[in-house]
Amino acid sequence: MAKEIMEGIASIALLPCGFISGHFIQLPGSICYGLQGTELACEMECSRGEDYRLIKLTIIDYIRKKERVVVVECRGHDAARLRNVDQAHGWEKDVIGMVEKKNVEHKISVSFDCETLKADKAAEDHIRQFMPNLVGLEDVVVNVGKMTIAGFNFEAENVKLEEEAFEASLAEENFEADNVKLEEETFEADVKLKEETSEAEVKFEDETENCS
Repeated sequence: MAKEIMEGIASIALLPCGFISGHFIQLPGSICYGLQGTELACEMECSRGEDYRLIKLTIIDYIRKKERVVVVECRGHDAARLRNVDQAHGWEKDVIGMVEKKNVEHKISVSFDCETLKADKAAEDHIRQFMPNLVGLEDVVVNVGKMTIAGFNFEAENVKLEEEAFEASLAEENFEADNVKLEEETFEADVKLKEETSEAEVKFEDETENCS
């Protein structure tokens, strides 16, 4: 099944602590999704450059009240570039597991490039208008740019879950049918055995009478 691709504009605030917060507006339609991210600590010194880090990004569907998590790599300092990552050697095992998980059928792909960087007063004005929960935080910069998200499709997952539930129900019905058939065969075999035993007893009695 082809992944659904959403394209639009993202507005992301980068906090000094490594936390990111923002919104993705899907176009056309202006559907808003939430973006929340935390930097993942690396166990070893990163050899990919001082501007390289991994982000645990949560994408929030406000309409369905559901969310999905994906690990992305972030390059650039104040002007971020987000991309999917295929391996995370040097990070903790749970991070490696999230990145290299075997079930990739519903894996999310993310791409973002900062096109407009807002700092100081421009960032403060943007935050005051679009991210009021971040008002008052210092040294926050805002990135605005195009974002693409693929594979963020709860409807497709629901269809698959329904199909799996139907298949499980069908398998259970077949199992019950097999049990009924087995019980019938067992009953028939039991009846046949009783008949044969009864006939053998009658024959034995007749032979006994003849001997006497």
